[in-house]
Amino acid sequence: MTRKLVFTPEAGADLRAGHRWYESQQRGLGQAFKLAVQVATAQAHRSPDRFRVAFGPFRRAPVRRFPFEILCTFDDEFVVIHTSQYPSKWRERLGIS
Repeated sequence: MTRKLVFTPEAGADLRAGHRWYESQQRGLGQAFKLAVQVATAQAHRSPDRFRVAFGPFRRAPVRRFPFEILCTFDDEFVVIHTSQYPSKWRERLGIS
């Protein structure tokens, strides 16, 4: 069974902002960030249970080379991608102290 991959609106905004920021720092770095995120996202989509639990139902998939994490939740039908650069940001979003 293949699960459907879904990005939260916040995840999409985080990824676009990250791409813009890295590209503004150095030409091509935004593209490198985007590719690293795609690799981590594909791994989370393929087998989300391979990543360690961050808290509750959330699994944490690191993005290589960048201080960024993909958080995902999953069930039999969906893998939902949540992202953020800072743990405090996603903790705030999800109401976790």
